[in-house]
Amino acid sequence: MNIKPTLLILLLAFTTVPCSQAQTPGQINGIITMGDSLTAGLAGNGRGGFTCAAQGNRPLSAAEQSSCTGGGAEGVGGWQPSLKQLSGTNVYNHGNSGNQTSQILARLSAAMAANQSTHVLILAGTNDTIRGSVSGATANIKAMINQVLDANRTPIVGTIPPLAGSVVGGFEPRVRELNDAIRALPDEFPGLVIVELYNNLLPNWAQNTSGDFIHLGTTGNTLVADLWWQGIQASIVSAPKPPLSSISSLLLDED
Repeated sequence: MNIKPTLLILLLAFTTVPCSQAQTPGQINGIITMGDSLTAGLAGNGRGGFTCAAQGNRPLSAAEQSSCTGGGAEGVGGWQPSLKQLSGTNVYNHGNSGNQTSQILARLSAAMAANQSTHVLILAGTNDTIRGSVSGATANIKAMINQVLDANRTPIVGTIPPLAGSVVGGFEPRVRELNDAIRALPDEFPGLVIVELYNNLLPNWAQNTSGDFIHLGTTGNTLVADLWWQGIQASIVSAPKPPLSSISSLLLDED
């Protein structure tokens, strides 16, 4: 694997690494991927046709986009096969096309109950920027982080990819707003790794998309898998901690 130094710099710029929370590589044992169509592996060609990577690149019409789901399948999707190869562990696809963060949050507990994992990757919020609220998406992502931490697993959150140049490109300012909120999450969850997908995909966005400027193509999926893997490696020495408010609450409840 060849990772350009600039990509690693962009990733680590949003990563805090407290050495006291160090883990070992042996603790990477199963990866759950939670999200929407970008996780399921939906790809649009820009001419009304779609395929679903989680379902063997099954062809879909525009009206069938929402039927593209990962269903917890292992080692399938747009970027999951490459991540499986890089990590050497099982990678479960829990992407559901069209889902907003509230729906992803509602599925998270069942996904963790169904799949052994040490890491949960969260790529959520694109649909919220189009038909939801940025504040609501941020709150739901925080709830996901807390739920993963409560399950004694490691959450990693990705900034969402661009919408620039797409039919919904007018929502690009909301994408940037949500990504700013995502980048600020380590202020509340020290040690949380944020994987910078947006800034790495944007410079060559036309080449990184499947053709519709919303979903990822082969080049984009390869890059995303590499970035997730760098994030997972960074998390080995960076264990997220619960917010101070939660810690205070626990201490108060001890009596």
